[in-house]
Amino acid sequence: MHTEPNSDPASATTIEDAETIPGVSPDASQNASGSWGGHPINLRFSVPFLHTRFYLAVVAGRERRPEARRHQERAAHPVATFGNALFAIGVSTLIALMGLAALIASSAILEY
Repeated sequence: MHTEPNSDPASATTIEDAETIPGVSPDASQNASGSWGGHPINLRFSVPFLHTRFYLAVVAGRERRPEARRHQERAAHPVATFGNALFAIGVSTLIALMGLAALIASSAILEY
């Protein structure tokens, strides 16, 4: 059985793999490897949930993209999406529940 190589750039495991994918130029893959490595805050981890895994990446640093690129990426990746709203509601609920648990634990309600 013959299988075609996966042409999804997100599935590339190395920069060399990304260079061989149609539609991804070598310059783009080199820029991607150089620009993602220099953030002062770079937290990446995956979390198991039921029968799958989800990943969370938080990167922060000084903005170096030109204004035209920021506008282009904002149009391509809007902030106001259903998934982002669910995430914000979930995080807010988790923080509120943790605060409520701390308040209950420190109050006279649970006095031993």
